Amino acid sequence: MFFTAAVRISSQKITLEGGNYAKDAHANHLRFGAGAVMSPRPNTARRPSPANRLRGQIEKAEADGQDRVEMTLRLTHADVSQLKRDPDLPLADISFADGVMRYLGVRVEEGGVSVSELVTSS
Repeated sequence: MFFTAAVRISSQKITLEGGNYAKDAHANHLRFGAGAVMSPRPNTARRPSPANRLRGQIEKAEADGQDRVEMTLRLTHADVSQLKRDPDLPLADISFADGVMRYLGVRVEEGGVSVSELVTSS
């Protein structure tokens, strides 16, 4: 089946506006002009949540004798955002009280770093 359309590509979608193309019946591809094939954007994996990585760092520091009250997580804005939006994160693991965010009982400071880190007292 052939249609007339032109293609406008943006970062999020393909818009067809006049020009010739055909939908491949066997795959989710569009054929343009003389048989050129354009595949749909592959599903890209989301960046994994920092929750597990940070949990491991906190548990290791605690095993080394550090108290969670004396630890601080200095996180990038992206990591804080991911923690807040992680649907797999148990509600009990994250808290907001008195204007302070805590993850697993460790104070979180957002921004000011290019790589997230756990800071301990020693």
